[in-house]
Amino acid sequence: MSTESITIPVKIVNNERWGQLSYFGSRHQFCGEDIRLKNYNFSFVGEHRVRLYSAAGNVHWRIPQGVDLDISRVALDRPRRSLQRR
Repeated sequence: MSTESITIPVKIVNNERWGQLSYFGSRHQFCGEDIRLKNYNFSFVGEHRVRLYSAAGNVHWRIPQGVDLDISRVALDRPRRSLQRR
């Protein structure tokens, strides 16, 4: 499995850090073993009401088409040692 990375902008809201996935588009898909509605009228930036969800266990985000992945800072795998004795 190759490793790629995405840089996500971070906003500070009510002294908490939030990753701004809307930077990558307006629609997103998530999957996880347990996703629950935590607050139907969560107050976010500027008293904007949104839904707050909690996700646990094997959570993934489908990366929208057109999002460029940056692999420039991903470390290369170490060379494997030979099984031959010296």
